[in-house]
Amino acid sequence: MGQQAAVTDTETYSAVVRTKIQKWYLPNEENLTKAVERIVRVREQICALLDEVVQLVDTEEMTNGVSAIKAYLDKSGFYYRPSSANGHHNFPGGLAEHCLGVCNEALRVGTGKYPRKSLIICGLFHDICKADRFYFVGREIRTHRASGYGHSKRSVLILKDHNFPLEEVEANAIYWHMKLYKANRHPFARLIFDADKQDCRNIKRKRTVRQVSQ
Repeated sequence: MGQQAAVTDTETYSAVVRTKIQKWYLPNEENLTKAVERIVRVREQICALLDEVVQLVDTEEMTNGVSAIKAYLDKSGFYYRPSSANGHHNFPGGLAEHCLGVCNEALRVGTGKYPRKSLIICGLFHDICKADRFYFVGREIRTHRASGYGHSKRSVLILKDHNFPLEEVEANAIYWHMKLYKANRHPFARLIFDADKQDCRNIKRKRTVRQVSQ
């Protein structure tokens, strides 16, 4: 498939994000500005991790795969979408924040046990399919009708459709991150499963602290 270049200008991307999420925060301009800054910061961290994957693997296939998936992340709205309608990380930028959180948790637990690039890839992309699922209508989150595949399988298919090189163990970990009975048979898949659940627990703790402090 033809490649589309990712947005490289941070100022331009900030303007795009502001337009997409402004109705969620208006009339509170200060909160809107903070949200845009947070989303752009998460995007920069994810792009840096993907650049690290290119350095670790250093093949033309990986370089092209990362370039294609970076463009998809920008085009699909991955960085400003919520992760769910009513569950965890259901706010603008929640999807990317969750995926980065799972990646960081996987690195924290799995570094020294599993390849760093596999921890990064599976953490960042386990929920990539959600980028085109949720959208905003004012302060309401709505859901596009899902395809016939579960979201784990769709995440693997999106990566393969963009010629992103996945090892079998990585594809399985993404595919099984919602299936405990499968993940239990494969230690790496179980690590990604646990990292996903841990990040969901972390965001619930943050909300509790925020509510208590108000």
